[in-house]
Amino acid sequence: MIPQAAELLENLESRKTRFVTALEGFSPEQLDFRAEPQAWTPVQVGHHVVLAEQRTTDSIKKHRGMRSGKRSWRYRVGNALLWLVLKTGLRVKNPVPEAAPDDDIDLTRLLEAWDKARDELETVLNETKERGLRYAAFNHPIAGPFNVEEALRFLVAHLDHHLRQLDRIQQNPSFPA
Repeated sequence: MIPQAAELLENLESRKTRFVTALEGFSPEQLDFRAEPQAWTPVQVGHHVVLAEQRTTDSIKKHRGMRSGKRSWRYRVGNALLWLVLKTGLRVKNPVPEAAPDDDIDLTRLLEAWDKARDELETVLNETKERGLRYAAFNHPIAGPFNVEEALRFLVAHLDHHLRQLDRIQQNPSFPA
């Protein structure tokens, strides 16, 4: 695997481990906790992360070998806003309906799906040559086109963002003891 991709995958894996360790320490009541009626449970937050990773991997496979285009002015502004949200932890609505978590996801199914998604991402990255990191990966609805390296950086920052969300859920005064 290309060293840059291996490093980013390692960063992604360490964050996944932190997320999973937290979830595995939760009671059933804590796993099902919603801070508000429409808010996601901790397991649903994890499922959203998995769905984003799966969609990114599928898109990398689909666009393999295509050159990344330049970002339009709209996407340059959107890219800056995306990174602001991811780095600061601002709360925003999920911009991709296909990445909305299932209402009935449980921890066992989440962990199975995450392992499968990570294995598939690793396989795709093992098949990616160095120049392939600059090839198109996916088109974020706010930030526009990402190449493979940018997509991996996004996945790391996205997982960090949702780790902070998990912390906020735990800090909620109504979170079960």
